[in-house]
Amino acid sequence: MEGIDYQETFVVVARAESYRILLAIATLLDWDIEQIDVDTAFLYGDIDCEIYIELPDMAGGKDEGCVALLLKSLYGLKQAPRIWAETLERELEALGLVRLETEHSIYTLMNRKDKELKGVYIGPDLVITVYVDDILIIGRNKTVIQDFKDSFRKKFNIKDMGEIQDYLGIEITRNRAAGTLRISQSKYIKGVLKRYNMENCNPQPIPVPDGIQIDTTDEDYLDEAGHLLYQQIVGSLTYAMQGTRPDITYSVSFCSRFLAKPTRKHMELPKKVLRYLKGAPDFGIIYVRHGDNSFSVYTDSNYNERILFNGKDLQAPKGEGKATSGWGAFLAGGLISWSSKRQHCVTTSTTEAEYIG
Repeated sequence: MEGIDYQETFVVVARAESYRILLAIATLLDWDIEQIDVDTAFLYGDIDCEIYIELPDMAGGKDEGCVALLLKSLYGLKQAPRIWAETLERELEALGLVRLETEHSIYTLMNRKDKELKGVYIGPDLVITVYVDDILIIGRNKTVIQDFKDSFRKKFNIKDMGEIQDYLGIEITRNRAAGTLRISQSKYIKGVLKRYNMENCNPQPIPVPDGIQIDTTDEDYLDEAGHLLYQQIVGSLTYAMQGTRPDITYSVSFCSRFLAKPTRKHMELPKKVLRYLKGAPDFGIIYVRHGDNSFSVYTDSNYNERILFNGKDLQAPKGEGKATSGWGAFLAGGLISWSSKRQHCVTTSTTEAEYIG
């Protein structure tokens, strides 16, 4: 409604950490993992205000002033994503699922029968995560998942994808006998290399070679086309980094500092990352059921990285005085979340950099 919620165009989108955590939990508990896709998702919601559209010629809309009142949501409508999100939430809650307050893309289903054992809480039977219209399902067994699908199918037309193999471009390979689950993005990465004409480039062993220097006074900026290309490459690398490639997190984070005004020298950085991916497109993350199943986090910080320098004053100290902090969280033997971020303030010692990080 104009003036109230017209600008609210959000839709439910799962964070990468969310579905990685669910995959790790499913591996630990040996739960089933399946996937469904909702057909024409944006067409299910009811319009909550008056919206008129001009009729196309084939519908007899040639008469001047002939319009139609929308009763259902429509693709291309500004509020269609929000209407779909509200419709989905309402129907899932009607099926007995409860949304997590800490992550609105995740819903859990409790089978009230046999869920109390001598006062001990056992947990949910089924957990789903939603990415617009792609739904990842993990459940105690196939019966629980099939019951949910049958109930959900009464509300929406769905494509039953069966056991999960690919989710949002992430390839998932599971060996239940060995108790392992592997996620990777080799197809996506090879596609990125081809898109930017780097499929035949020479690979390099690390994303950003040691000793690289960036002049902060360099004004050899890229033209408009080059600027756009730089942003596109960094955006493509960011999706890989957020999905299954923590090994390029620092490199992509560093490249992102120059998105506003990249120079020709800056363009070398993302291309070096592409060269690294050329030599290691199949790297991924493996979760295991057996072994160390504890949740653990590791963190570290560097101190005043020396990559940046003032080309007009070579006597000036290198770096900008800000350290970079990084951390990684493990579950089921594999990473579920990670970060590499420049600190917000200047530090004067390694101890201070570690403390802030």
